[in-house]
Amino acid sequence: MKLNLNQLKEGMKAKIISIDTNNRDRERFYALGLKPGKEIELFHVSPFNDPKIFKMGENKILIRNSEASRIMVESKDNLIDLFSAPKGFYQVYRLNGGNFFTRKMSQKDINEGTKIHKETHNSFLLIEKNKTIFLGKGELNKILVSPIEKEEK
Repeated sequence: MKLNLNQLKEGMKAKIISIDTNNRDRERFYALGLKPGKEIELFHVSPFNDPKIFKMGENKILIRNSEASRIMVESKDNLIDLFSAPKGFYQVYRLNGGNFFTRKMSQKDINEGTKIHKETHNSFLLIEKNKTIFLGKGELNKILVSPIEKEEK
């Protein structure tokens, strides 16, 4: 899946395809190790979503969204946040929140590996528990999922 670097969600990995910027900025990116073909991971998102910390190997690099929007990547992961996901069947890959958010989701039986069926824009069914959950946009944005095939009962 091709997207801009600033569209990655925390924990997603990708490969840099191209850098669309002027020569001065391109040289700076190259000096930081940002080159086509390199692997990169979104490591941490700042509280107001800008800047973001990316990880390349053992190095961490801070990049503003305005700069990241000019870097095209191809995501290895078939991951999407639950808010953006269309209706369908998914497995929770990661909860991108702090300890409070993780505990709150755990109380609702939402953990990494949980299988769900997204039914409407803000609700989904926990397959194992046959329980419908309603969450807000902010919470849905913090839940990273991968699509799965519908399970037969």
